[in-house]
Amino acid sequence: LLPYGGGEKGICRLYSSYSNIGDAHTTCDPTFELTGRYQERGRMQMAPVEGVLGTDIKIFFLKIDVEGFELNVMKTAANLLRNGNVAFLSSEVARHMMGDHNVREYLDLLLDAGFELRLEDFQGEQIQSQERAFELMNIEHREYNVFGIHKTWADVIRANRVAVQ
Repeated sequence: LLPYGGGEKGICRLYSSYSNIGDAHTTCDPTFELTGRYQERGRMQMAPVEGVLGTDIKIFFLKIDVEGFELNVMKTAANLLRNGNVAFLSSEVARHMMGDHNVREYLDLLLDAGFELRLEDFQGEQIQSQERAFELMNIEHREYNVFGIHKTWADVIRANRVAVQ
């Protein structure tokens, strides 16, 4: 384990509700005020992902679950993602934790980096498009698993599948 979290350099606060100390959220905004249901659980030094891992590392499968902080982390891994150094990824998105703008920006970051994405709700229903996921998020309090494969890997898999048939 590393002694810091992924994101822009700085110190961030971890907070959670009184009833769930294992489900911490992160904020790096010093003006962020905790409401009565939440308390600060600790502070964490942040460091850019590429600053820690470099840009040449190859990651076959990346799982990220940082309770709404996914965009902040992945922005600091943009070159790794874009260069195909991450083959597969899995994460979550939730409007109530990330906000509408950040969910869209996060998914766009992955798409722009060359990932083919599949969204699936927590009941296993596959969502066919990013826009449909946003529609459902606006109607209901929904969260999604995001599964991605980088296009360079998807192309290799498709080519091999054709060759085998």
